[in-house]
Amino acid sequence: MSWRHSVLRRVMPNHVTTTDALGRAMIAVVGRQGSGEHILHSPEINRAARA
Repeated sequence: MSWRHSVLRRVMPNHVTTTDALGRAMIAVVGRQGSGEHILHSPEINRAARA
């Protein structure tokens, strides 16, 4: 990771995500069977990754 990612993560944590969180969110969303939002932004991705 670059130093910019670390700085942005501290300054704007709801607007920055990682590929790990993106992958976890993709797996979590697949289990929903089409219910819920179809477009996820960084805050929703991070929330789904933690679920």
